[in-house]
Amino acid sequence: MARRRLFIDCTFSLGADFNTGIQRVVRQILRHLPALEQTELELIPVRFDEQGIHRVHLGATPAPESPAPIGREPLNVLRSALTHLLPYEEVRRFAYAPSWEFGLSGVLASSLRVLPLPLPLASRVLRAGPPPPAPSSAPSIDFGPTDILVLLDSSWTINVWPSVRQARELGTRVVVTVYDLIPFSHPETVHGELRVYFKNWYDLSLYYADAYICISKTVENAVRAWVAAEWNSRGWSRPIQFGHFYLGSDLAYTTVPSAVRPSLPQQFEGQTPVFAMVGTLEPRKNHAFVLDAFDILWNSGVDAKLLLAGGRGWNVDALRERISSHPEFGKRLFLYHDLNDTELEVAYRKSRALIFASVAEGFGLPLVEAFKEGLEVICSNIEVFREIALGRATFFELDSPRHLAAAVRDTIAAQRAPGVRQQWLSWRESTQQFVERVLELAHLS
Repeated sequence: MARRRLFIDCTFSLGADFNTGIQRVVRQILRHLPALEQTELELIPVRFDEQGIHRVHLGATPAPESPAPIGREPLNVLRSALTHLLPYEEVRRFAYAPSWEFGLSGVLASSLRVLPLPLPLASRVLRAGPPPPAPSSAPSIDFGPTDILVLLDSSWTINVWPSVRQARELGTRVVVTVYDLIPFSHPETVHGELRVYFKNWYDLSLYYADAYICISKTVENAVRAWVAAEWNSRGWSRPIQFGHFYLGSDLAYTTVPSAVRPSLPQQFEGQTPVFAMVGTLEPRKNHAFVLDAFDILWNSGVDAKLLLAGGRGWNVDALRERISSHPEFGKRLFLYHDLNDTELEVAYRKSRALIFASVAEGFGLPLVEAFKEGLEVICSNIEVFREIALGRATFFELDSPRHLAAAVRDTIAAQRAPGVRQQWLSWRESTQQFVERVLELAHLS
């Protein structure tokens, strides 16, 4: 019997210089895959580009090119606009056909050769240059009916679908990973261009996915409802599987411990309790709400520190100005955009509690990371947090920052027991669960 092969997309996360949620998940799964290989199962990282799907050799130097940032590739903008205006399968196939077939990119390439446009402008529109010859354009992997292709990475801004279609036509099962449906459920919290890319990508997944694997039961339920609604509106019906797995909690994102800058431990000196908030600065993380709550506390004489740890997101200029100009900034309010893994571990271990105030999440990695380090958690009362926290957190409502202020005040007043590390999956266990669920969903377990 042929050895089963599980191909796992890591297009965006290898070689990238950011460490947000999806990239952390992809890297951790890739890190633990080799230990899970079996005689009858081969686990293979792959990446997409306009030429097809290619194997990735872990530890090798990543390819110098990286996927185009959101909103910066004109061809993708044209694709999204066209399929948004004309949401028909034939239009999607035309828009997303590979450059060696008749489609939008091929038509543009031919047109730009005869139009009197400057070469830089023509190449800016096409990005990928002229279409390659057909023999070198097919995916470089000999896909077959015992194979599974998992779209694990955040590949929403590149055209993966011609290669996915070719693999599927050879009998390969396609499993799509869903981290959340926030661009659908809470569009106001997501950058407008990302909403367009995300919707178009997931609309296309309806044609090719044999299964969806999600990072929580909450997300699985949302995906089931979304697929049912989309298929009902189109009059479709075909077998499809749904499932979920849970993410890991250990903080070993790097193999070598990093240095801890002196300013970080200083924030925890003395008797003033420190409350940490971990996550990218962006609207749905609700940093302004948390600041409102701490302004209530500080104005009422409560002595507490707020430490914000997260990269710079979108639409946060006003928030960053509010933080940097706040009278408590540098005294009881601190902001770190670039904590390394070792420093993040210090923050978890030394803080009084983690505050997680998101209006929407697909999972919430800081929750389980905090549990693993014995840190108390104060989080917003949303469905996925109730699922993940399993009664081990203090919940507050999002209709007023006074609810959070009261929860922080109660936490300070409570007699604190020594931190007890909560049991949760390690990343090795999470990766094993992921592989097992994928095999189950693809009916190959």
